[in-house]
Amino acid sequence: MNRHPIGTGPFRFVERSPDQVVLESNPDYRDGAPAITRLILREVPDSTVRVLELQKGSVQLVVNGLTPDQVPAFRNNPRFRVAESPGANYAYLGVNLTDPILSDRRVRRAIALALDRQVLVESLWRGLARVTETMMPAGHWARNDDLEPMTRDLATAANLLDQAGYTDPEGPEPRFRLTFKSSTNEDSLLQAQIIQAMLAEVGIELELRSYEFATFYGDIKQGNFQLFSLVWTGITDPHIYNLVLHSRSVPPDGSNRGRYHNPEFDRLIDDGSRFTDPARSSIPDPPRVSRSRTGARFSSSSASDTNNSWAISTARSTRTSLTTK
Repeated sequence: MNRHPIGTGPFRFVERSPDQVVLESNPDYRDGAPAITRLILREVPDSTVRVLELQKGSVQLVVNGLTPDQVPAFRNNPRFRVAESPGANYAYLGVNLTDPILSDRRVRRAIALALDRQVLVESLWRGLARVTETMMPAGHWARNDDLEPMTRDLATAANLLDQAGYTDPEGPEPRFRLTFKSSTNEDSLLQAQIIQAMLAEVGIELELRSYEFATFYGDIKQGNFQLFSLVWTGITDPHIYNLVLHSRSVPPDGSNRGRYHNPEFDRLIDDGSRFTDPARSSIPDPPRVSRSRTGARFSSSSASDTNNSWAISTARSTRTSLTTK
């Protein structure tokens, strides 16, 4: 099956090589064979090369394959058509809850309040994103649009740090220092620098460390970090919370990379997993847990564990497809 996949879709498999997959139209497709008789899917790892391939016409379609700063040039070029639609990717700031500093929820909330996510949306992602309080994408049946948004509040952030015992010292010294790990991806580095500047405004100094992705990701899975950022892609099922926040899902058994642990939250996830009725099984929007008549649900609260490794987030809410006209 892996060497020669089969299916009932509009195209059928022909062959594959290390850098491409060849498909051809399926004459037995229920809606009739598509007009495109042959389709070649190529892997082009570098986004700059993808841009050049589009411009010279050697490829005709790129889906979610360009960086946000590359899209405007195509949007303003009459040779190309840019199609945008809501997406289901979720960018987040990961926090190690076992770290001596970050184990204090006041510190985590102060970090959240020091960030201006809308600035990230408008600058780094050029408007191709939206701020969100939940992992569920816009329009999803399990999304809770009533969650109160967390907006930037430097005064409250500073007060929380004072309460946690990290008073602002005299002179140039910070309240404390943290390490932020990222890959060497250009967008990841730019995002880290923006976050570094934002946290500096409340007296938190970030040391930025970038690594080749395999090394970076290995550290994240092993819990060898204080702060990091990654993106979940293609979120469609609310039971992703079981994978990323249940206490039994700490790597290598899952993706609870921040080591979040809340017995009541675990119980509600387990309850929700047993229901087949969407009205009962929806488990949106952690992490304050509450029980409703319909089963396991989650709601946000400023007094809760909102400030876990998934609380500081921006959803990349736009899928971008570029085609030649």
